[in-house]
Amino acid sequence: MNNERNLMGKRIKERRKLANLSQTELGDKIGVTYATISKYESGEIKSIDATILNNIAKYTNTDINYFLLNTDTPNTNIANKDLFMAASSDIDLAKLSKINSKKKEMIEKTTNEMIEMFYDEFGKKE
Repeated sequence: MNNERNLMGKRIKERRKLANLSQTELGDKIGVTYATISKYESGEIKSIDATILNNIAKYTNTDINYFLLNTDTPNTNIANKDLFMAASSDIDLAKLSKINSKKKEMIEKTTNEMIEMFYDEFGKKE
């Protein structure tokens, strides 16, 4: 059980960092302190409230099952996962999350069209 808590904590930390969020920023978004986030990440807290874990998943663009250790895939939406992983090192995702919904829709539409174009040209990895 302790190893599972440590793995869950490691995954929370990994995904928080990929989302370009500090412990304080994530804590503010989900209504807990940075110290609580630190305890989640270290495996110090034995259980995490389902609502809080769901919000961590939401703000880190992560399938909650990844935190629950039911999958090794952080995000089940493959096209968006690939985009997220490719962009996470070059784009300030915190700023990206603050753009208006019309721009988000336009970016998502264009990105999905580009991904489909690549799939059509090169095939989709199974």
